[in-house]
Amino acid sequence: MFVWLTVVLLLTGLYLYWAIRFDPAEALGVAIPATWLFPAWVLLPFFYSPNSIVATGLDVKVAVTSICLILYCFIPGRRFPVKFVLSDYAMLTLFVVHHCSDALNDEWTWTVPARACAEWYLPYIAGRACLQSARTIRRLWAYWAAIGIVLGLAAIIEGVTRVNPFELVFGIRPYEGASHDHVRWGLRRAYGVTLNPIYFGSIQVLLLGWIAYAAFRSLKKEIHWVWAFAPAVALLGIICTGSRGPIFGVGFLAVGIVYFMVARYRLLLWGAAGVLTVTMAFFASPILNALDQWTGESKRARIIMIDGQEHVLTNVRARLLLFEVNKIAFQRSGLLGFGTESVSGFPVNVPVGGVEAETLRKVWTIENTYALLLLRFGYLGLGAFAAAALLSLFQYQRIADRYQGTDLHWFAGTVGAATFATLIVQGSVWMPHEIGFPLVYFFGLSAGLAYADRNGDLEDENLEEDED
Repeated sequence: MFVWLTVVLLLTGLYLYWAIRFDPAEALGVAIPATWLFPAWVLLPFFYSPNSIVATGLDVKVAVTSICLILYCFIPGRRFPVKFVLSDYAMLTLFVVHHCSDALNDEWTWTVPARACAEWYLPYIAGRACLQSARTIRRLWAYWAAIGIVLGLAAIIEGVTRVNPFELVFGIRPYEGASHDHVRWGLRRAYGVTLNPIYFGSIQVLLLGWIAYAAFRSLKKEIHWVWAFAPAVALLGIICTGSRGPIFGVGFLAVGIVYFMVARYRLLLWGAAGVLTVTMAFFASPILNALDQWTGESKRARIIMIDGQEHVLTNVRARLLLFEVNKIAFQRSGLLGFGTESVSGFPVNVPVGGVEAETLRKVWTIENTYALLLLRFGYLGLGAFAAAALLSLFQYQRIADRYQGTDLHWFAGTVGAATFATLIVQGSVWMPHEIGFPLVYFFGLSAGLAYADRNGDLEDENLEEDED
């Protein structure tokens, strides 16, 4: 508790200093991203669970964001962007569906609205309130990129030395079903501030958007040349997590940058995506075999039975087979799903129909954000989240198109591409708070830009360096 309290007080002090000295909205972009540098296991416990620390207490991200948003309301110079933009409607729907689903499926307690706020309201509103002006980007771009670089360097150190720098400071990471010393490609898989390497890799993919923006500015000779090499640090950090999803996510990020920033290539990219999808469908078996051999999982493959048919099971194939194993549960999820309590641990406590017991024992996780959201919040919840994600991407695209040739074009393009890539990666992992909080914060940044653009707050601004 002492460590948690110290961190919360330090970051709250950072917020107050920046808010009073400069701007309260801008300070949200300083204090809140800083919380992502602190491990998920640093929290104020509310109750003890012998199997998990997930959702057992108040972590640094939620505590600091709550305090900062309350303080924001009382500091001179605050601005309240209350008029809705497109993604606001989807996020409000998701918040309401969360509350209704949990209240109907589980006994209503104060934790229902509290958890809904922590997951969706806090990060989204914080990002939305932060980015109300291009001036915020001008002042904070280096700070934002530095956060991603710090995490990348930490991943490299852990991968090479097999020592997690964050564990040296904040104590050993709790065991959450993932090996403490899993080696892949000769490197120890880096956990960093998270409870699983794929979580750590996903966060780094998201923050790579900020780093890519800095690199583009460097290539345009607007800032120091050293920033041009910053993406290499992030890429190495992602590789050191040993997670294939985030590594492939870097490729999607590169494609996304082209899509967001070069409008004339979009039709071509849509065509290429269609061809790639068809090709993967026709050659699924050799592709899966190659992925299994890449990490040596083919040697540990097992056989399971689904509807009387044999299927090969590996980590990669499990992410596809979960749709077969849980198809009855997906059909029964309805409009509001089974609620948070039913999917708060693996295996999930939902009706799966007539599935072999041994199969359920082996395919016991739901490593797919969208599948888990369907079980948790039903068709309405999944639809609301998908709408929020797509509308956020659309808002980034519109800013990139409206401000062609300016740094707003580069910022919206790179950050939008990173958001897109992270959403793709979510097809291979469920979305814990370590990933969900910064991702929803990026949804909020998109809304903030959209609001500022609609109000004309971006029209007369440029992103040249401040003279001060």
